[in-house]
Amino acid sequence: MWTARVGKKRQSMAKFLSLLALFAIPSLAQQANWTGPYQPCLNSAELKKTGHMSIGVRYDISDRHVIQQFHQAFDFWSRLLDVEFHDEQSIFCAVAILDGKKAVLDQKGVVARAQLPDRLEFHGWIAVDPRASTYLADDEAVAIWTHEIGHLLGLKHNPSAVSLMYYIDADATSKLDSMDLHALAVLHSFRSNTVIQ
Repeated sequence: MWTARVGKKRQSMAKFLSLLALFAIPSLAQQANWTGPYQPCLNSAELKKTGHMSIGVRYDISDRHVIQQFHQAFDFWSRLLDVEFHDEQSIFCAVAILDGKKAVLDQKGVVARAQLPDRLEFHGWIAVDPRASTYLADDEAVAIWTHEIGHLLGLKHNPSAVSLMYYIDADATSKLDSMDLHALAVLHSFRSNTVIQ
C-alpha cells in the first residue's frame, strides 16, 4: 500500500515536471526575427558592438527621397553614438533598407519594421512600405526611420508618449528620454560630447 502511494506521488510529480517543462521551455527559448526573401547583411554583428561602430548601409529600395530621409535618420544617431554610417551596396553591409513585402508589414498602418538584435536570425534589416513617400511628410518619415534604427541598435519600445521609441507613433517632436538614453548607454558608446541625464 505504501509503495502504491509513492508510485502515484512519483507519477504526479513526473506529470507536474513534464507540464512545467512544456510551459517553461518555450518562454526560455529565444524568439526569431521576421524574415523574408532578402539578401543578407554579413556584418550585422557590428550593430551589437559596445565600442566604435562602422555601419555599412545597403539600400534595396528605389525611392531616392526615402534614401535621403534615411541619411537624415542615420545622422541623428551618428551625432549621439560613436558610430559612422556609410553606403555599402553589397552583402558586406550591417544594415539593409528593404521594400517591405505584405507578409512582413503584416498589420494595417505599419509603415516600417526593423529586426531586433537580441533575436535569432538577425540580419540588420529594416522593411519599409514602398509607398511610404506618397503619404508621409518628411519630418514624420525621418522620425519613423530614426525609431526603426533605434530598434536595430537594441532599443525597445518606451511607454512614454513623448519618446522617440514610443510604440505607436513617432514625429518630429519625439525625443529620446532618460530611459532610452540609459538603455542605450548599456549597449553602445556615446560620442565624447554627449551628455546623459
